[in-house]
Amino acid sequence: PPDKDGWQVALRHPDAFLNLSGRADPPGQLGTLSLSARCVGVSGDYQKYFAYNGTYYGHILSPETGQPARHYRMVCVLADDALTADYYSTALFTLPVAASKQAAQTAGLDALWMLPDGSVLTTDGFPSFD
Repeated sequence: PPDKDGWQVALRHPDAFLNLSGRADPPGQLGTLSLSARCVGVSGDYQKYFAYNGTYYGHILSPETGQPARHYRMVCVLADDALTADYYSTALFTLPVAASKQAAQTAGLDALWMLPDGSVLTTDGFPSFD
């Protein structure tokens, strides 16, 4: 944007939509990124899902099982274009941690993964939150 170092992009916390942690006051966001000449893609289990018998089922399916992928709560990818960011955020969501990190590294992407327990992993180049 004019006269600024980058666009401010807030990453919503998955529990702000689907509070699986059970917190009385779930966090609204993970943080804010400042992006310049980068695009962001986010995939998660928390906006498009359904619940059946007390279990939630996300909309992103594992290509191996045909069942909802459950490795992460969310994956955020930074890339040079929106198509790549969107594609990889979904693709990385379907892979186990080691394979997902390797795919991001091979593609030269910066990524963030939130695991089901709420812990967060990032590539070395993923920017810190403001």
